[in-house]
Amino acid sequence: MPQRAMEKLGLLRDIDLALHLPLRYEDETKLTPIAEARPGDTVQVEGVVREAKVELRPRRQFIVHLAESLEVGPAPHPAGAVPSWCCAS
Repeated sequence: MPQRAMEKLGLLRDIDLALHLPLRYEDETKLTPIAEARPGDTVQVEGVVREAKVELRPRRQFIVHLAESLEVGPAPHPAGAVPSWCCAS
């Protein structure tokens, strides 16, 4: 970024640039339960994909139906693989 543009944003030191958040910053670290998500809100959810399809409404849209992770239990692991976080050795 050119020096003059950085100064306009108040970024005078290296640490200023490192801590700078963009104008449209969205915190993707906070998970919202699906039941608490409201139409029009931008939220981060976690769930199990029950159905995924592309529909024309009037343009193409990717539609995903989720279930809460807690409703369905843990996902099975392929070929009996055990994730590294599962068990202490």
